[in-house]
Amino acid sequence: MSEPRILLEGAREKPLEFFGETALSVDSLGGDPLVSLSPVRMKGTITAIDSEYLVDAEIEFSGELICSRCVATYEFSEELPIHLRLRKRPGPPRVQKARPGAEAEEEREMDTEEVDVVIFEEPVLPFAEIAREQVLMAIPMKPLCREDCRGLCYVCGTDWNAGDCRCEKSPVDQRLEVLKSLK
Repeated sequence: MSEPRILLEGAREKPLEFFGETALSVDSLGGDPLVSLSPVRMKGTITAIDSEYLVDAEIEFSGELICSRCVATYEFSEELPIHLRLRKRPGPPRVQKARPGAEAEEEREMDTEEVDVVIFEEPVLPFAEIAREQVLMAIPMKPLCREDCRGLCYVCGTDWNAGDCRCEKSPVDQRLEVLKSLK
């Protein structure tokens, strides 16, 4: 599946409605905890304002994640509104003689207003770049198959969601028992 080519210049006359989908590989998104991912679909409107473009859209995708507690795979789906500004990359920077030891480009903090800005090279909606970023932001850091997931027994590996095990569980690691005498 190829990335849709949605020309931004079409939005200069009037707001441009668009729809597209792209496939992202799990490996390109870092893999674990993501197991599988459907094609990412985006539908919305592009509006030209001065030298920028505004994108108001909805993005949707689904797939499978690995639970961080019980390591079972589970399905998830997302439908997210997105509001972005597209800005053309400025021309090449002027070359100035750098002082010895000075870096050519100065690092700077990102302004909070720039968080929703996507820089583009060609006047084409950077569809895959936007889709990738939205998917990465939607994947939880500690995915849970359900809020009350009990996880796995740290002794035998039994899934406590399926039932309890018969392991004797010491509430305190034996190596830490000596700390009790310090009290």
